[in-house]
Amino acid sequence: MPKEAGAINGGLLKRQAAIQKPIITIGVKDINESEKKIKKAGGKMVMEQKKVGDVGISSYFEDTEGNILGLWQELKK
Repeated sequence: MPKEAGAINGGLLKRQAAIQKPIITIGVKDINESEKKIKKAGGKMVMEQKKVGDVGISSYFEDTEGNILGLWQELKK
């Protein structure tokens, strides 16, 4: 797994009902605060937070133009 800052990393999962296209995922420090800002700006959550093993927390939202994007918060080790 790449360790350098800015390296591309990720995983492959079977697509789920709300997610039908590739998704750009944004790394955030606080997923709860990010979701509040998204809702305040007119976005809406399309997949609630889901813990991914001991690695992080993921959720998905729809922006005001209909694009689906992801959020990712790493869990501290």
